[in-house]
Amino acid sequence: MIAGTSGVSPVADGDRLSVADASFVYAETSTAPLHVGMLGVFEDRGATLERLRAHVASRVHLFARLRHKLVFVPYDQGHPVWADDEHFDVCSHVRAASLDGLADDARARRYTAEVMGAPLQRDRPLWEMRLLQMTGDRIGLIFKIHHCLLDGMSAAHLVTVLFDGKRDAPARATEAWTPKAEPTPDALLRDAVQDQLLRVAQLRDKAAEWTASDEPRELLGRATEIAGSVVEWAKATLLTHRRASLTQWVGPYRRFETASVALADVKQIKGSAGCKLNDVALAMVAGGVGRMLRRRGVATAGANVKAMVPVSTRDAAHKTSYGNLASVMAVDLPVGALSASTRLQQISEQMTRLKSSRQWEGMDFWVGLAEHIPPAVVSLVSKVGRLQRVVDVIVTNVPGPPFPLYLLGGEMLEIYPYVPLIGATSLGIAVVSYNGRLYFGLSGDRDAMPDLAEVSRGISTAFEELRATVARPAQESAA
Repeated sequence: MIAGTSGVSPVADGDRLSVADASFVYAETSTAPLHVGMLGVFEDRGATLERLRAHVASRVHLFARLRHKLVFVPYDQGHPVWADDEHFDVCSHVRAASLDGLADDARARRYTAEVMGAPLQRDRPLWEMRLLQMTGDRIGLIFKIHHCLLDGMSAAHLVTVLFDGKRDAPARATEAWTPKAEPTPDALLRDAVQDQLLRVAQLRDKAAEWTASDEPRELLGRATEIAGSVVEWAKATLLTHRRASLTQWVGPYRRFETASVALADVKQIKGSAGCKLNDVALAMVAGGVGRMLRRRGVATAGANVKAMVPVSTRDAAHKTSYGNLASVMAVDLPVGALSASTRLQQISEQMTRLKSSRQWEGMDFWVGLAEHIPPAVVSLVSKVGRLQRVVDVIVTNVPGPPFPLYLLGGEMLEIYPYVPLIGATSLGIAVVSYNGRLYFGLSGDRDAMPDLAEVSRGISTAFEELRATVARPAQESAA
């Protein structure tokens, strides 16, 4: 509330979407839904739909957004807010897969693509689960949740909330819950206007604080740093030497493919090359995309594709909080027929340069500034932003738990993350580490990426090449 006003705000602290969170709502279309998710494969220890619903119902209070729905402010005068869904019913969100018979791995991937291609209903909490009966005494769990609720790091936390850390974990009781009444449109409008006035006042006070600074050199230095990061972001986004573009407008249908490798081997490659684990993952992705392009007949010599790589800005204090606390870097992935070691070296050197230039702060600066811009303008910019044709592939890498997780007594054997597509970016690759392996989930537009399986096979091939040319020599010399 603004000083001098009376009454209680109908919006609790933290319940109004930030600019970063709201942008995922504004940019979403019916053919490009912006939810993240996963396909988990578990041992089947007598799982049923009724048991799964009871299990989830006993956990929703640990991640309160699972019972919240979006409420929109009249005339777009404020970003949407979270409110209790007075009609929340876990049965509406946890359902059985609409398949006859058992699903093998290929059928599970096809069904995951079908489920992920459909948008979530905005008039209720923005998440959904499907229980899938699979061959080999296994079950599949397809889980999707809107990106406005969380980023990769908070998604990793949610996984540990929904699943157990031991096989024989005792069942929990469902906690009683009384939903609060939804704010009225008039109350939302008044609160949004007051919120905007407060943000303008905060920006004015901040500007006054800067100009009154006793350390003009420090102020000038910080301004120069910000300007430099903005320039670095623009250069990295717009400039690419010999780009092999993958951009094609996204349609309503998806493909989903998977790959996984031993995490110990990836760490061996990382140690031998003196780089980061994410550099190795990016090198594998570049190798896979390059293989696919050459199969298409594209000349890849000296070529790159533009990748958007999220960078977490989440600190320890916000480890388990909701929403998106991340910026992004624009990375050129070399897709030519290079040796595996050369490709990894080029990516590692580039990532080191980008991090030292603090390029990601350029995007972070604009997002922070946008918190003081009228929501209607943010909505318009988000809608225009989905028209971009700069980014070829989204690559996100999140560390998951190094220990096994369980659902209804069954161990999670595999986990394949899902990242959404938008605009003309028709390929997305999400990576997560879990219990000794690195798992890749590949999402692609059905028409733009008919050869998505080539990318997943290429990722595995690139891994074998790295293991043979980078890790193995180091192992031999140590012997």
